[in-house]
Amino acid sequence: MYILIQVVVFVVLVILQLAVVTAIPLLHGTADLLLLWVAGWALLSRGRSAWVYALAASVSMAYVSAINPIVPFASYFSVVLMARFFQNRIWQSPIMALIIVSFAGSLIQSLLSFAAITVSGVSIDLQVSLVQVIIPTLFLNLLLALPVYAVGRDLHRLLYPFEVEI
Repeated sequence: MYILIQVVVFVVLVILQLAVVTAIPLLHGTADLLLLWVAGWALLSRGRSAWVYALAASVSMAYVSAINPIVPFASYFSVVLMARFFQNRIWQSPIMALIIVSFAGSLIQSLLSFAAITVSGVSIDLQVSLVQVIIPTLFLNLLLALPVYAVGRDLHRLLYPFEVEI
């Protein structure tokens, strides 16, 4: 039952990412709900489900995006690695860890995308890309990080309630 709920949540997130979030850009940058979900879930869960979400998000974004498939794989798995690192270090402040992981993950994803586009032969000015795409993407991801984390935390508590010893 837990796996079915998580699959449904992931499918809803992909649909929201492709249909709604990409239709609301800030300049030319858009938020990445899947990156934020993977970051939040990796900070919340202790098991392998964060790695499964990262793999599913990477495969789905590699399938629907025109960017090199290495970019989503590297960015989502680096988010999980960072989240696991911060989970062990500053778990007392999960909101701070979420902000750091979301910012770093968004920056990694944007810079990897810029590098992949540049390597493919498209000439893009770094300053224009920074102002028009990377900074607005960082802003939108930081703006949506807390609501996505709150939904993820509620779902995590619903699926994996705390055990109380008597």
